[in-house]
Amino acid sequence: MLLESGWSDDLFPPEQSLRVDDQVRAMKGYVALMVGDLGHSPGTNKENTDHAFNEEGARFFEARLKHEGKAPASGGVTAYTQTCPTSAPGGGPYTARNWSTLHRHALTFGSSAAQAFTSAGGSGEERLISRGVYRLTENETGMITLQLHGNGYEFAKGDTVKLQLLGRDAPYYRASKRARSTSKPRTSACRCRHPERRPSVDGPRSL
Repeated sequence: MLLESGWSDDLFPPEQSLRVDDQVRAMKGYVALMVGDLGHSPGTNKENTDHAFNEEGARFFEARLKHEGKAPASGGVTAYTQTCPTSAPGGGPYTARNWSTLHRHALTFGSSAAQAFTSAGGSGEERLISRGVYRLTENETGMITLQLHGNGYEFAKGDTVKLQLLGRDAPYYRASKRARSTSKPRTSACRCRHPERRPSVDGPRSL
């Protein structure tokens, strides 16, 4: 099975492919993963990313159906990162033996509010990098753990990473019909663990 997901695909975010990837590998089956800035809006469908993944798909079908050539390695991951402006080619490719080795490091930091990643540059402009959702139950309290969809994105030197917690994120996510308020949930502490790849340590392309 060859899976493809878009970092910025609002309809099918990458964790959906990751769930299948985990399940197939647990059953000792064949699976390979490709992620990039493509797919449904607001994916920009970078030309170099689309071309590379189309070529990889053709190689997969030739190997598995026609028994010609070699399919992508089972468990392997190929990633292209999101870049700006939209006319710029996707960054990469970055390849790894599996999803975990694609990002061996993590940056952990805390905030009084956390949910959406934005990158604030020196000009004061902000860019949405990733988002996530958690639907609270009535009067829910206690520790809550949630994941953002994730993205492949390089923060420029001098950028500030900001976390934001919102009571709702309509129209991206429909608010519950039982929702009574648009106020922010009250939080006592937030901690964010941000997986990252460090070219100076990991090398520029493959792991």
